Formats: sequence, C-alpha cells, structure tokens
Amino acid sequence: MVRKGIHVLLMVSVLLAFSEQAEAQCWFNTSKPFHATKTLTMPVNASISVTPGLAVGQKVYDQDIRLANQGAFSIQCDTAGPFYYGASLETTLSETSPGSKTWATSLTGIGIKIGASAGSMGAMPVTEAVGGCPNTWACGLVNHSAFSWLEIFKTGNTVEPGPIDASTLPEIIYTFGQDDSMVEIYRIRMSGTITVTVPTCNITPASKAMTVNMGAHKLSDFSGTGSHTGWVDASIYLDGCGQFNGYGTSTNATYNGSTVIAKNAFTSNTFSVTLTPLNGVAAGAMKLKDQISGATGFGIQLSRSQSDAGVMNLTGETYNYTDPLSNNGSTTVTVPLYARYIQTAATATGGKADGMLEYTVSYN
Repeated sequence: MVRKGIHVLLMVSVLLAFSEQAEAQCWFNTSKPFHATKTLTMPVNASISVTPGLAVGQKVYDQDIRLANQGAFSIQCDTAGPFYYGASLETTLSETSPGSKTWATSLTGIGIKIGASAGSMGAMPVTEAVGGCPNTWACGLVNHSAFSWLEIFKTGNTVEPGPIDASTLPEIIYTFGQDDSMVEIYRIRMSGTITVTVPTCNITPASKAMTVNMGAHKLSDFSGTGSHTGWVDASIYLDGCGQFNGYGTSTNATYNGSTVIAKNAFTSNTFSVTLTPLNGVAAGAMKLKDQISGATGFGIQLSRSQSDAGVMNLTGETYNYTDPLSNNGSTTVTVPLYARYIQTAATATGGKADGMLEYTVSYN
C-alpha cells in the first residue's frame, strides 16, 4: 500500500514538471532603447451632434492611433516558437449587447468600439501572428505604431445629451510575444471630454399655420400648358435651434504618441423636409382644391429656389429633400420654399385656386 501511494505522488510530480517546461517565458531585451512598458495618455476631445434622424449604428466620431518615434524593442523567450501581436481592453463598461464589442458609455444611446488595424485585426480583443517571426527565440520591431482606432456610435433611438469623461473609457493594452507569454508593450489611457448634443429647432408660430397669398391673376396672363405666374415666397422659418456641430464619419483625428492631429472635418448635420400635398398631384404640381367656382386646368408648382433650377417634380403622395445645417451657432434656420400657379391643361377656366400642403421637418 505504501509503494502504491509513493508511485502516485511521483507521477504527479513528473506531470507538473512537464507542464512547467511547456510554458514559454518572454521578456524585454534590456539592451534595446525601448525595454519597458510605455504608458501613454491620449486626449480625446470632441463636440458632436447626434440628432434624432441619424440612424442607429451611425458612426459619429473616429480617432486613430498611429504612434511615431517610439524606438526599437525586442522580446526574448526561453523557447523557440511563433510570435504574435495582441491588443485588448481593460474596462468596467458593459457591452451594448453580448459579443458586440461595442461598449456602452455613460450616455444612453452612445457606444464606443476600439479596434486594431494591422493585418486582418478588428475590434479588440484581437491577436495576430507576426509574419517575420514564425519560430524563433526573439523578435522585435522598430517604431511599433500600434495602428488602431476608436469609434463612437449612435446605439439607440433615444440619445442622452451631455459630457463623456474620456478617462472612463477602456484602457488599451498592446502586447507582443509568444502565445502563453505576451509582454505588455504599450498601455494607452484616455483623457478629455466628448460632448454630445441632441439639437433640434422650433417651427415659428407663423410657419405652423401659414397662408400664402398667391395673388389674383387673369386667364390672359397664361398662354397655354406650362405657362405660369411669378414665384411667391412660402419659406418655412425655424427658431430656438440648438448648436449643430456635425459628426464624424471618417478619421477626424490621429494620436501619434505626443499630440492629437486634426484630420477630416465633420459631416454637417442636415434637415429633411417631407412635403405632402393634401389634394394630390398632377403634371408635377399640386392639385387645386375641388370647390364650387373653382379654377380648372391649373396647379401650384413648388421650388426650392426662385428659379426653375429648384423646381420640384411632384409625382407621389410625398416629396422629400435634405439640406445641410450651418454649424456657425445660428439659432434660426430658413427652409426655402417658393410657389407659383402653372397651367397644367390645354383648356383652363378661371375661379378660386386654393391648395393645401402639409410639411414635416426632421434633423439628421
């Protein structure tokens, strides 16, 4: 019985020793200029406008990491093997949905995704083999750029405005080594403030229920199908607008290890207008209201400008168009709209010529 017990203990001892020998141990080569983990702090500062009309999933800010002049490093291991790049996150944030790799920020409806751009890497955590070091004891790089990206998204229909403290965002950890002994090369923390606004405008009282005086005209003012009167201003006026800062759809800034360099400008927020002629359309124009002593053979043509270049060809129940919003801080917006009578049939008769139009304005 005693021998059996000793035999079992010896087998366990041999197995443990074998397991220890199988695990590589890797470390910095201290003879290189870059021979210890570098901890960097990346400023992330932006003011972005995430309006109700932007689609869920729309990217609203994009900042790259491309470190420069970091020096050469080498990682040594006590056994030969393939080397890998690694990039992972340390965070107390939760994913917006399991497995999405998009992290919920302190603001409802706003999430962040961080990824690596080398080779086939994507959203962190990621690992990829180093092409030049398939089976070796040591491997290194000169000026490892840690090329990666930080993207902010609209993640819900309801967006809470306010500031995001960038120091609460994930820390990024870059590693290099063998599979079971990855050495931390960089640790990047964030600082600064990302301000999210959700601006809209108010429709002025005069534009909420507007009557446009089209004037009185004689049949002799028209010469046949397509002839028309002059344009009358029917523009829609908005006030009480918040600041429309725009949002980022491509790389807006790059961090090089010491400073943040501005890149692509923001995309302007836009307003979208939906026009609904309540009496229908014909020949590209609004139909007139059917009424006793009403004119026939005419319609009301609409334009986005006081010229034929802006004429709207009305063919369906609604007509939609979009224009950019200024980011200059103006609290008022004018939605240009013009109207005129147009003869739509070869035979026309005089009479009352009323039309009704409903519009909706949304912000993107």
